Amino acid sequence: MGTLDKTKRAKILIVDDVPANLIALQAVLSTAQYELIEANSGQEAVNLCMEQEFAAIVLDVHMPGMDGYKAARLIKQHGKNTEVPIMFLTATYSEQPHVMKGYEAGAIDYVGKPFDPDVLKAKVGIYADLYIKTKRLQETEALLASHGQIKALLDVMPVGVVVVDTSGEVYEMNGEAKRVWENGEACSNPHWDALNKVLQTGEAAGELVAEIRCDHGVSRTISSNAFPIRGRTGDLLGAVLIVQDLTTRQEVWNEWSRKTVEFNLDQAGSIKN
Repeated sequence: MGTLDKTKRAKILIVDDVPANLIALQAVLSTAQYELIEANSGQEAVNLCMEQEFAAIVLDVHMPGMDGYKAARLIKQHGKNTEVPIMFLTATYSEQPHVMKGYEAGAIDYVGKPFDPDVLKAKVGIYADLYIKTKRLQETEALLASHGQIKALLDVMPVGVVVVDTSGEVYEMNGEAKRVWENGEACSNPHWDALNKVLQTGEAAGELVAEIRCDHGVSRTISSNAFPIRGRTGDLLGAVLIVQDLTTRQEVWNEWSRKTVEFNLDQAGSIKN
């Protein structure tokens, strides 16, 4: 069976009005696991949080205009990040009044300035990993909520149906799909690439007719269509692949063509005689 892209990057918002500090944060946190988004002010951070969902926020406390405390309160009150973990960056993190003010604003952690790169990286890693696992659990629960209807539908479908979650893990595969894939042992399978593309783009893929070759050498001509699965809020929950084995139809057509050629040859011979 084809391997699907299982990468799921966590968005981390880093907020500081000093460009040099943002560069330092980028240097410490830059990794393939994260997508780092920068904000140069508290107001910009609040605006970004109205539009995007973040796994964690590293927020400087002392900024001109809107400081970190006010930004954190607004982020927690509105938008897509009311539950996001916020880590404050401040030189006064050990002073009790500032600590209490930060917790009241919605922060869950403090990182002192100058910060220890290893400590910051470890803390962000914990929150990002928790975010990814929570999102995956939510997606699984959303699929499970409709499992009964999906299962009943798949059992009576005359075509093969494969349902996967956003990480590409197979959630459900009906009997016809198992037969087509030889119980999932198909090696060369371009149809999985189409399914992977749907997970990456969130858009349906057009019909694909392509041959697959199974482990024991048997080839099949397969038609497939792939579609995204979305929840009530429009979030991508996974994808579904509809497959149909055209091999038998192709064999019948080839046999018909062969018989037609033989008949025409026979007719031509009869006319000559």
